[in-house]
Amino acid sequence: MRSNHRAAEGRDDHARQHRVFNAQTYRDWIGIGRDDVILGVAPLFHITGSIGHVALSLLTGAALVLTHRFDPAVAIEAIRDEKVTFTVGSITVFIALMNAPNADSGALATLTKIYSGGAPIPPSTVTAFQGTFGQYIHNIYGLTETMSPSHAVPLHGAAPVDQTSGALSVGVPQGSGDPGRAAQDRDRQAAPS
Repeated sequence: MRSNHRAAEGRDDHARQHRVFNAQTYRDWIGIGRDDVILGVAPLFHITGSIGHVALSLLTGAALVLTHRFDPAVAIEAIRDEKVTFTVGSITVFIALMNAPNADSGALATLTKIYSGGAPIPPSTVTAFQGTFGQYIHNIYGLTETMSPSHAVPLHGAAPVDQTSGALSVGVPQGSGDPGRAAQDRDRQAAPS
């Protein structure tokens, strides 16, 4: 019995380490700190809600703003009232925000760190979002199985368009802790020798 108990403890430690590592990835790559305010738009039982909202808030001390159920008009008011600086959600969240009755150019003024995953992002959606709010939607990619994220567009970068699909690139691989270095490594690998 004792060996089974130790094995279970080991699995629990491993899962906790993964959660912390992935929250650190968001923190380091996007630059989330104690002064940020996170808007939770993904279900908290989902990997994005669990890691990109809750674990990130606990790790950094950033405030986490939650609403009962996602409603774009309520989300815009929460962003304004709470001065939200970061969120990550599906592209449908950002389309809904653009179509909210209270959407205007100043609605998301404090929301400067915006990431979307879960589906390909058409460049026209990002262009429309920028036209409405003046903010860029960065792509991020991950897997539930890896506790996400694995790739992201660096915060101050813009994603190139994938010529095959017409969608925005998912970004560069995570892991170096330095998105600038990852982009340099990618460019170096792509350069002819």
